[in-house]
Amino acid sequence: MSTKESLIKWVVADMEKDIDGEKLRKLQIILTMRLEHFELTKPSRELVLYDETSDVAAYRQFVVSKKIQGISDGTLNLYMQTINLFMRTLRKPFKDIATNDIRLFIANREIKDKVSKGTLARERGCIVRFFRWLYVEEYIPRDPGIRVEKIKLPKRRKQEFSELEVEKLRSAASNTKETETINLHVFKKDQRNVDL
Repeated sequence: MSTKESLIKWVVADMEKDIDGEKLRKLQIILTMRLEHFELTKPSRELVLYDETSDVAAYRQFVVSKKIQGISDGTLNLYMQTINLFMRTLRKPFKDIATNDIRLFIANREIKDKVSKGTLARERGCIVRFFRWLYVEEYIPRDPGIRVEKIKLPKRRKQEFSELEVEKLRSAASNTKETETINLHVFKKDQRNVDL
């Protein structure tokens, strides 16, 4: 017997002494018709089990697995801050995140927040690795980060020593081996400049 049927029977039984048979039957029909549009459930006093497949549980498991891997606290904080920002921005369950959601987040960070390419690359890496882990651990059916392109970083040109700095290094050398090592590096640098 459904919850609706039980409720109707209880109401009819409670009204039986106050209403005659025909009105009682009409009350039962009206209750049946009106309650058809509603879903009734009994309040439950049972213990609710912790859902190990929820997004919060998955996030916590990810953090624990990274700690077990021996990742530094700074890197772990970067993961947590990036994932928290990403999820606050999107407000979707992990399983509903698509590749374009990640791309849009990265584009917004670059255009609106004016974040550097290096920061974008780190954030992209955190998000992609997080979703890769969710996929491998079977929290989500597909990996949305697999098709997110890497961010190309501008190459930094190393600053060269001036002639004065090279002379200071040579004079600071304590033996001929150190002096020759400095001369070798300076020679290689000069040779590369000629080749270019």
